[in-house]
Order: sequence, then C-alpha cells, then structure tokens
Amino acid sequence: MSYPTGLFLLLCVFTVNASHPDRPTKVCLLDWQLSRYGSPALDLSYFIFTCTDHALREKHYDNMIKFYYHSLCQHLVDLGGDPDELFPFSALQAELKRASILGLYMSIMVVHLMISEVDEIPDLDLADENKLIMSYESVNENLYNARVRGMILDFVKYGYMDF
Repeated sequence: MSYPTGLFLLLCVFTVNASHPDRPTKVCLLDWQLSRYGSPALDLSYFIFTCTDHALREKHYDNMIKFYYHSLCQHLVDLGGDPDELFPFSALQAELKRASILGLYMSIMVVHLMISEVDEIPDLDLADENKLIMSYESVNENLYNARVRGMILDFVKYGYMDF
C-alpha cells in the first residue's frame, strides 16, 4: 500500500476502489484539534496564511475570499438560510479585520514547523512543558522569515492590524 504515513495519515479518511485498494479515489482531510465555536474568519485566515505565500496572495487573495464566501452561501442556502440576512459579505470582511490576528499568530507557529526539516522538530512527548515549540532553529530560517514577512505585509495591506 502507498498511503501516507505518520500524522498526515491520522488526519485523513480515504475512499478506495475494491479492485485497487492501494489507490485511494477520494481523501477527506479531518483536523479537529482546534475545533471551536467562532468566527469563520479565524479558520479562513489561518488556512490561507499558513498554506500560501505572499506571491500567491498578491495574485489571488481577493478571489480566494470571494470563492470561500460563495461556497459558504451555497451551504447556507442548502440548509434553508438566507446568506444576505445571516452573514452578508460585508460581515465576512468585518470579521476578517476583527479576528484574523489570531490566524496570523497561529500561522506564524505552524509555518515554522512546516518549513523545518523533520529531524529539527523537537519531540513533543519529551519537550519541557514551559519550552516554546519554536525555540529551535531550522536550516530553512530564511524561508520562514520571508513567509512571516509576507504575512505581516499582507495583514497591513488588508487592514487586519488596524485594531
């Protein structure tokens, strides 16, 4: 079987064809560790700023936000709701300005892990509870610094630091 291993595998549900069980036909990523009742802007900003770089956001950020909102509206309609009444686009924009700072904070931590080599990441089972996860250096620090610099520039550009 050629399925992914490790943490990634624990966060996925696979659908396979009975005749080819080694070839997933669909995958659903599940990540409930930060589940909470809160603004969709938290998850949206966290996802976008963790998974994209400055250059991609420069070209596609507005379209990504509009695409997300359109998908949200479709779900609200499917559930019998009125998006214009329940959560108009202006409300999403206001929430992004109000709540995205938490997305920045989380992205800064996660990107550090993402750009690190596997052998650089501390073993969390052995780590001192008081020691910060980012207290190690990576050979990819220049990449990390560029990613964070891009995040901050974009947060300023979109007014997400005007609080």
